[in-house]
Amino acid sequence: MFARLAFCAFALLLVATVMPAPPAVLANEQPQSFEEISEAWQRTLESSREELRETTPTPERTAELQEELNRVIREADEAERIAQAALAPLGQERDALGPPPAEGEPPERPEITEARRNIQEDIALFEARLRQAELAETQANALLREISRAQQQELTAELLTLFPSPLDPQTWLTALGEAITVVEGVLSAPFDWYQEAPSPVSDPGPYFFALLAFLLAGILAWPLRLFLKTRLGRDPAVPDPSYARRLLAVVCDGAADALLPLLALAALAGALIGQGLLTGAFAELIDAGLRALAFFLLVAGLARAALSPRLPAWRIVPTSPDGAVALANGITALAMANALFSFGWAAIQITITPQPMALASVFLLISITIVMALLMGLLPSRFWPEARGIGSSYWPAARLLLWLLLAVAPLTALAGYAFLGAFLLSRLIFIALLLGGLLLLRAILRESLEQLLTPEGSWFGAVTRFSGLREQSARVLLLWISLTIDAVLLLSSLYLALNLLGVPSALLNLWTRELVTGFEIGGLTVAPLDLLLAVVIFLLALAATGVFKRLLSDRLLPQTRLDVGVRHSIVAASGYLGVVLALLLGIAALGLDLSNIAIIAGALSVGIGFGLREVVNNFVSGLLLLIERPVKVGDWIVTAGHEGMVKRISVRATEIETFDRASVILPNSELITQPVTNWTHKNRVARTTVKVGVAYGSDTQLVHDLLLSCAKDHPDVLEVPAAYVLFRNFGDSALEFELRAYVRDTDYYLSVGSDLHFAVDRAFREHGITIPFPQRDLHIVTAHGQALAPSTGSDTEGPPHRAEVGPEGGAEGSER
Repeated sequence: MFARLAFCAFALLLVATVMPAPPAVLANEQPQSFEEISEAWQRTLESSREELRETTPTPERTAELQEELNRVIREADEAERIAQAALAPLGQERDALGPPPAEGEPPERPEITEARRNIQEDIALFEARLRQAELAETQANALLREISRAQQQELTAELLTLFPSPLDPQTWLTALGEAITVVEGVLSAPFDWYQEAPSPVSDPGPYFFALLAFLLAGILAWPLRLFLKTRLGRDPAVPDPSYARRLLAVVCDGAADALLPLLALAALAGALIGQGLLTGAFAELIDAGLRALAFFLLVAGLARAALSPRLPAWRIVPTSPDGAVALANGITALAMANALFSFGWAAIQITITPQPMALASVFLLISITIVMALLMGLLPSRFWPEARGIGSSYWPAARLLLWLLLAVAPLTALAGYAFLGAFLLSRLIFIALLLGGLLLLRAILRESLEQLLTPEGSWFGAVTRFSGLREQSARVLLLWISLTIDAVLLLSSLYLALNLLGVPSALLNLWTRELVTGFEIGGLTVAPLDLLLAVVIFLLALAATGVFKRLLSDRLLPQTRLDVGVRHSIVAASGYLGVVLALLLGIAALGLDLSNIAIIAGALSVGIGFGLREVVNNFVSGLLLLIERPVKVGDWIVTAGHEGMVKRISVRATEIETFDRASVILPNSELITQPVTNWTHKNRVARTTVKVGVAYGSDTQLVHDLLLSCAKDHPDVLEVPAAYVLFRNFGDSALEFELRAYVRDTDYYLSVGSDLHFAVDRAFREHGITIPFPQRDLHIVTAHGQALAPSTGSDTEGPPHRAEVGPEGGAEGSER
């Protein structure tokens, strides 16, 4: 099966490649010169300027003018990019040739002069094209602003149109007669169409085609509707569906109840209109009726699916059961009323020309009042318990504002400004529907992402197996994608809301284009899209730097013979280099001139030098530590008050882990300017010293031999340099010796010292060598100058031992 599909695809590709292109395509492929394109720009701009100056274009012609001017702007943008791309290498070639020789200097070769002249001519050519494109774009933007200003003035004039006052009874009488005319026009429209339409008997082909389209649409729509309702819609047998399942049911039930029933009717009407059978006022009425019916079915279907009054477990809107029933019925009634009034207003405009002022005033007042009453019925607080999350505290104030706006609409209609009241009310409804649709779309997208990127999601396992993402990385990715979706939906809702409030689409497109391409503020071009692109490139470069650092530290450097400190310095240096490259790439994407940045940096250097003196000092000290490496990761250092192992060296501070497992963050400047003891700077060999005293009369040579044997028997004591013993002093209480031994690694320094102390104590005990301790004898002198010997723990008193009487009767003790 796969082979057959591949063969068919290859055959279609071959046929598409071999078949000759139509003449129109070949004609379009022939490139036009810039002069021809610029002349076409000027013709379009001139004709648009003349047309806007002489007449007021119709809405259809206004849309055509906007499209033509937007085409000029797109082509001018493309021409600017081409010219700028050509000017960059030409400028480099001119700089490579250097300036022409000054007066008095030797002349240059003729081919160099010719090359410089050609390059200068090309630069002048492309600069002229660039200026022409910029001028055309500026003129097109000015015309678009003029069109937008005219549309705003027209909208303002329409909204401030003063209708006959509905408070005048004559207005109602006149409106009644005009309403009868509208009804007669609506009823006569199908008969007029039937008389003008071709007979099905004489020409049955178009009618047969329309009927076939209706049947096919019905055949396709009905099974699809059943599938959506039964398989993907709400299921009463499921008592506790997940939020994702409820969202899917809302979309499927809404589509099944709203869009699919219209498919057959739309297919029939479209076939009739497309075949030219449905024309005149009847075609316009059919089109208006289908639009009104689509609005009613869509709003009512989605409201009932979201509120789910009969199946509370499938509800996605936080409300009470009674509130769900009342809101569903109220929204359905509101959608029906709005659809009927929309069709009625379309029927008035279709059947009576010019617009009947009295009927419009009365009809809009009735429509506004009924819709206002239905909307107020949806606002009681019992229907909308405060939702959890952001914005719940603002709901009472928002509800009060809605009440005020709804009350203003019929008052403006009573004052005679019916269009203004209808505009206020309709914009409220459309903005509410827009926000509801965007919130539903946001919920669907967020729930889909959570199913993909959270451990609770059903597709998380497949995503992690396919992409290798970890849980923490997936959560970070979910956060950034969610923020991006929120930003896009917010900008989209702002664009649509401004358009609904009357801001012309041409002006909105112009603002959007300026937001993307950039706008000038005080001679500085600010391009938000370029700024976003620069941030994305900077973040991607930082991520690539992190990946490269992990590759170095985990894969490449461990396979070398470099020590831990050198490896850390290489990884840190690569990280700093990556940050610098990421910053340069971001600046390049932003399109900033590095010379201007250098000037700004020079101006700020003095302030930075004073304000961030310590930070800069530590930064430079960190660079010196990484370059000179007097202290490395893994070194055992002793500073003023701190001792431990170096764990990390950054550009600002160094992290030291003490032997108590406490982390000390030490500024780098202290390691550069203050004395530091580094036990492992050159090598990891350390010397340990065991000080011991023996009693007077001990065999000193035996003590010497025993100490050396203890050192030689330890496996972590080096033979070269060899351990040795020093007879240091004749102390007050003992003969003082020192055993000095060299430990092969500082990691064993403390343990070797402890082992040697145990070994010396054991050896001295075995050979009967006494380790004395200091003793003091206290002699008390009486008042008559007679010294008394201290008590020895028995009743026998002996003469005093080495007692001396001070000159003032005090006693001086001897120490042994």
